[in-house]
Order: sequence, then C-alpha cells, then structure tokens
Amino acid sequence: MRQLNESGKGFSYKKLTEGLDMRLDGEGVTAGEIINSYSKDQLYEIFSKYSEELDSWPIAQSIIDARRVKKIMTVGDLILAINKVIKDEKVYSRIFQALRIETNDELESLKKGLSGAINILKKDGQVAIITFHSLEDRIVKKFVRENNLRQVNKKVVKGSRMLRFERSAKLRIICK
Repeated sequence: MRQLNESGKGFSYKKLTEGLDMRLDGEGVTAGEIINSYSKDQLYEIFSKYSEELDSWPIAQSIIDARRVKKIMTVGDLILAINKVIKDEKVYSRIFQALRIETNDELESLKKGLSGAINILKKDGQVAIITFHSLEDRIVKKFVRENNLRQVNKKVVKGSRMLRFERSAKLRIICK
C-alpha cells in the first residue's frame, strides 16, 4: 500500500496536487489522458461499469464541462469536477477505482493471470487469490465455476474492517 500512496501517480483522491497518471507499469495512456479525451458516453461507461456509481452520468457531464474551461491535470482538478455533482469520499474512491481499472486494464489482467496460474498448476497444487472489490471477486467466482475448479477454503477469508486498505480484501484458495 505504501508504494501506491507514495508513488506520486494520483492513485489517492486525497493527494490533490498529484498528476493523474495511475499507470502501474508506466505504459499506455494515463488517467489524465482518459479524463481529458474520452467522450461523455465513454466516461459514463467506465464509471458505471467499474465503480457501479449511481451518479456516473452527471459526473461524466461535469468532467466534460470542467475540461472545456481547463484541462483536468491533477487529482484536485478532478475532485473539483466531481464536487459539482456530489461531495462524498465514497464516490471519489469509486471514481478513482474506475479510472485505475481502465488505465491498467486490471480486470483483463486478472482473467489472464487466473488462466495462466491454472495452466501451470501441478497436481494437488493450489492458487491463492486476493480480491479487493466486488468486480474482481465476481470474476474469480465465475472463473472457478466455468473451469470446474474447487474452492479449498469453504469460507472466504476477509480482511480486517479495522484496516483502511485491507477492509474489503477477500482470500480464496482454489484447486483443480
């Protein structure tokens, strides 16, 4: 978590002066480029799909309006645009999650990682998977079901509600 907090790449909605990069590997488009170039429909699509945010449409419109005046370059610029619709840290968190997922193609990477892990899994081997939000967890459950895999731990191990980052974590251990 420290690496993300101290990266200077705009992962946290609390670091208002950081640029909107969010790339984990330094490759591809930045979150800022997404915010400044995607259409309203495209922004709505990533916000509704990856954050399940109910206010995705007005937030997308507010971003479009804000960037007509000035390019959205920093976390603070994006927060100001969101604030025109709603002021809520949970909303900020969800929108930033959606941008990070889009920027890094995280859900496709998870699917590829799961397939790769199962392909190299030896007899009696196990794969441990930690998910941090419901979108990832749904992908893992669907992957287990579609590939006739078995979850070793009958009950999902959940992160501590007392810890900020780990509170939503779920550990699943699967095997063939």
